[in-house]
Amino acid sequence: MSEAIRQVLPTSLEDKDTARLGYQTAVGLSMFYAQMVWAIFNAMVVANSIVVTAIILLGTHPGAVRGSIIFLGGAGLALCFAWLTLSIRAHEYAAYYVLAARQLEESHLAPLLQVLTTGHRLSRGAEIKMHTPGKPTTMRFTPIARLTTGQLSSKIVIAIFACIYCFLIWNGCK
Repeated sequence: MSEAIRQVLPTSLEDKDTARLGYQTAVGLSMFYAQMVWAIFNAMVVANSIVVTAIILLGTHPGAVRGSIIFLGGAGLALCFAWLTLSIRAHEYAAYYVLAARQLEESHLAPLLQVLTTGHRLSRGAEIKMHTPGKPTTMRFTPIARLTTGQLSSKIVIAIFACIYCFLIWNGCK
């Protein structure tokens, strides 16, 4: 172990307590941002569904003004852009706090605590061994579970809404 690394490792019980507190804080913040990601997702799905429904209902009305359909479609695209930026930022904060907690886990709390380190290996397709009372258990994510992430899936949903808006704007211009 290098001298630089040895200098930052906790040397006393107080240092271990500080590392543990930092770890708990980072895990808590990562969970907060993960919840925020899905709260944003749910709110934006509802908002976009309302706008799409309004455009469709407006388009079926015989006296509908094309400009209002185009305006609502443009507002929907702006909503998708805001959704994308909010989503990316919240995902990046969640990832940052997970990495911060994992760094503390690996440098200060291992080998007793390796939850995030093991979870990272699991997410990458590695087989992990859990030692539970009674018998050891092995686990590996299926290929389907590793196929996509929540972040990619939410971007796909945003792209679908954006395509719907483009289609509705295109038809509103005719």
